[in-house]
Amino acid sequence: MNQLCRDFGIEYPVFAFSHCRDVVAAVSRGGGMGVLGVVAMSPEEIDIELTWLEEHCGGAPFGVDVVMPAKTVDREQGLGDSASVIEDLTALIPPGHREFAERLMEKHGVPRSDGSEPYRFGHGHGAPGLTAAYGKAQLEAVFTHRNTFLVSALGAPPKEVIDRAHAEGARVGAMVGKPEHALKSLGDGVDVYICQSYEAAAHTGEIGSMVLVPDVVDVVGDVPVLAAGGIGSGRQMAAAMALGAQGCGPARSGSPPGSPPPIRGSSSTC
Repeated sequence: MNQLCRDFGIEYPVFAFSHCRDVVAAVSRGGGMGVLGVVAMSPEEIDIELTWLEEHCGGAPFGVDVVMPAKTVDREQGLGDSASVIEDLTALIPPGHREFAERLMEKHGVPRSDGSEPYRFGHGHGAPGLTAAYGKAQLEAVFTHRNTFLVSALGAPPKEVIDRAHAEGARVGAMVGKPEHALKSLGDGVDVYICQSYEAAAHTGEIGSMVLVPDVVDVVGDVPVLAAGGIGSGRQMAAAMALGAQGCGPARSGSPPGSPPPIRGSSSTC
């Protein structure tokens, strides 16, 4: 057990980021920290999932992973209505872009929607949580529940969100893909930086974990660092901690139903 574990009240410095509440609960009950990704959820769905976690984590701490980009088109365009932000953003797409996309889909035999199906949340159809307007509504749902760790999946959240999380008794984590990402928010109150390397689907950049982790450790000083990306075994976890990380976010767990075996059981060679 290290200082990070003591700060969070957990036994092992393992932070499992997952969209599956069962995985989150299992990791938290097992002595680590499960963190639920909610970017694709509506505020109502967030309320249901967090209520379930409160009932099934056995009193163990868990976290919530939201997306709070520093720059979004809806914020720049003044689109503040969460109920219509998707339609408003869709209207900004130039006709030429639509025509190009339609030709490309037709060329490769990709079926097009006839518009009869309603917009649904989830991967493949976009995520309203990537917008500032909808993200604010998601945050309000998160703050109605207890959670120990609020994570922003695209850099540090706005300062007012950090301050509110601290007032609610939660620590704040920021995912970064470059040392510069961490430097932008250093001093704002971020409690943990999560180095999400290129191996983590390149969500936050193109730097590999062997380079990213020590670089971020060197620039953030005493702020704890988690390593995420390409970590799926004890040896990889030990290597990350030897680079200066105080904990690890192992390979994302909870494959969607129906995922083919090559995805669920992939390795460096397949």
